[in-house]
Order: sequence, then C-alpha cells, then structure tokens
Amino acid sequence: MRVVAAALGAGLMAMSLGPSASEFNGSVKGAVDGQPIDVAVACDRGDGFLQAKSDPSMHGPTEDRDGDGIAVTVSAMRGMGQAVFEVVVPGQFYRFTGKRDLVFTESGLQMKSTINRYEGTGADSRVIGSYDVDLTLECGS
Repeated sequence: MRVVAAALGAGLMAMSLGPSASEFNGSVKGAVDGQPIDVAVACDRGDGFLQAKSDPSMHGPTEDRDGDGIAVTVSAMRGMGQAVFEVVVPGQFYRFTGKRDLVFTESGLQMKSTINRYEGTGADSRVIGSYDVDLTLECGS
C-alpha cells in the first residue's frame, strides 16, 4: 500500500511541475489594455476544446510563475464559440470572456474587442470604464 501511495504521490508531483520548455508549442501575441503580450504557451487541444497556458505549473490561479511579468491562460470551447481569458501583466489581472468578437482559426483563435469594466453587481452594476483587447493564440501540432 505504501508503494502505491508513493507512486501516486510522485505522479501527482510530476504533473504539478507543468510544461517544460519543449512543451511550449504555441504563442499568445497582441495587447490587453495597452499592455503588450508576447508569450510562449503550452497548448492542449482535444475534441472541441483548446487550452493554452504560459507559465509552468499552472494548476490553480493564473499567476506569473516564471518571473517575466506576464501570465496567460486561455480556455476555449469551439462548439460553444466561446473562450475565457485570464491575463496577468505587472500590477493588473484581467479575466474576460470572448464570444461575439472571437474567431476560431485552424491553429487557434483571435479576439479583438473592447471590454467594459463594471462596478457593483446585479441591478446595481454600472460601467466604470473599458479596455481594448487584441490577442491571437496560435498553437502548433
């Protein structure tokens, strides 16, 4: 039993190490709120889904784990025509969903949009500003 537990623990630890440099098979380029984005990502594609992560060991929240100041996670469902983006740049965290302004390509996706910032919730929410998003995700095979 101890051997099985040790093997399971070692396997989980190896999985949490995240992608190695050789597993970065794509890129996210563009800008969010005027902040330039140009990072390598590890892409994972399956039947109708696409996921890309820029930083190793991205199990949990999107954080800058490699010290370059930028972290990106993209999770997309082609069948729903929707993607969720999480972007970390120095001093700011962005989380937004693309649907109307999202275009899926053979190798990834593109989004160009203006995103509103809200304050409050429900009927009390109001727009307090906006920012521009122009991102392209390209994944290799």
